[in-house]
Amino acid sequence: MTILQQSSKAQDRTLGTWYVQIASGTLKLPRFQRFEAWDRWRVAGFLNTVVQNLPVGVTLLLQVGDREQFISRYIATAPETTGRVTEHLLDGQQRLTAFWRAMHNNYEGETYYVYLPDFDHHVDDGITYEEITVHCQPRWAKKKEPGLRYPVWADSPARCLERGLVPVDLLCPGDHAARVEQWIAGATAEFEPADDAPDALARYRALEKQRLELRSALNTLRERVTHFNLPFLALPVGTSADVALQVFVNMNTNSKPLSMYDLTVAKTESAAGESLHALQEATEARHVELTHYGDTSSMLLTTAALMQGKMPNRGGVGALDMKLLVSSWPRIERALVRTANFLARQHIRDEERLPSSPVLAVIAACFDKVPEDGDALGRAEQLLRAYMWSCFFTT
Repeated sequence: MTILQQSSKAQDRTLGTWYVQIASGTLKLPRFQRFEAWDRWRVAGFLNTVVQNLPVGVTLLLQVGDREQFISRYIATAPETTGRVTEHLLDGQQRLTAFWRAMHNNYEGETYYVYLPDFDHHVDDGITYEEITVHCQPRWAKKKEPGLRYPVWADSPARCLERGLVPVDLLCPGDHAARVEQWIAGATAEFEPADDAPDALARYRALEKQRLELRSALNTLRERVTHFNLPFLALPVGTSADVALQVFVNMNTNSKPLSMYDLTVAKTESAAGESLHALQEATEARHVELTHYGDTSSMLLTTAALMQGKMPNRGGVGALDMKLLVSSWPRIERALVRTANFLARQHIRDEERLPSSPVLAVIAACFDKVPEDGDALGRAEQLLRAYMWSCFFTT
C-alpha cells in the first residue's frame, strides 16, 4: 500500500480523545511548526463550531515509531510529561491549541464563556446573542493592582450567571462533575432563602429547579464537546522527513495561512536539519536590541536574501539556499547587530522612531561587506547615512 493510499483515508477522533493525547504528551508538535497565530476571534469561532456541533476539516498527523524524526515540543501550556511520543501534529495545531487553552481558560488577555440565553437576566450588559454562543471577554490588569484582572465581575460565578455566561473550561472533557457542581452552587448561593423566610420552601424549590436546568444544559454541552469529532489523516511511520515536510506545507492553507517565515522554517528543517526558531531565539537572547526594531524574523530573512544576491521580498526569501542560510547565520547576526548600533548612533533606538523598515536589510547587507574599522568604515557609514535619510524622506 502506498503512502498516498494510507494517508488519504480520514479517521474519526473525538475531542475527548485529543484532550487525553495532549495531556499525556503522546501528541506533540514538530519543532518547525509555527507558534500560536490565532487571535481571539478565531479562537471563539472554532469554539462556536464545537458547541454548535458543526463540521470541521481534518487535521494531519505523522505517526511516530521508535524514534522521532523531528525534535518536538509540547502544545502551548500542556504539561511536559515523560510519556512516549506516538504522533506529531502537522496540521491542526491552531485548533487544538485553542481547544486545550480554552479548556483551561488560561489566556492572559481574555476569558472565554458559553452564553446561555435562558439564564441572562442582566440589563444593558452589551451581550446581545440570541442563541448558545461562545463569548470572549477581554481582560486587563492595572499597574497598581497587578494581581487583579478587570472586569472584576468576570471572576464571580454569580455575576457571570446573571449575564448568562458560564466559563468554557467547565466543558472540559473528563470527570469534572465536582467542579461543575461547585460553580453552580457558588453562582446561585445568593438565591438560597433563609430558614425562617415565610416562602422558604417555594423559593428553595424554584432554586433547585434553576440549578437542575443549569446542570442539564452544562451536561449536554459537556457531552457535545467531549464527543465532538475532529477527524484526522495520518502519515504512516515509514514516511520520510522530506515527504512529511512537503505535505505539511501543502496542507497548511487554512484561515491563517503559513507566512513566508513559516515556510522558510520548514524548508530549513528539511534542507539543513536546523531549527530556524532556535537560531532566531538564540540571536534575540544574545542581542536584545534587535527586537527593538520590529519583526526580527523579517529582518533576518530579508538580510539573508540580499546577502545571497536575491531581492528582499517574498520571492527572494522563497528562493533562499537554506544550507547557505544556516552556515552564514553568524554573518547575518553580526551585520544586523552593526546595523542596530549604527541606528542608535543616529538616535533611532526603536521601531517607533524608524520611519521606514525596509532600509534595515539593505544597511545590514552593506555592513556585511564593510570593514569594522579604518577609513573604509568611515566612508561607508557616511554613504549609508546619506542613503538612510534619503529613504526616510522619499515617498
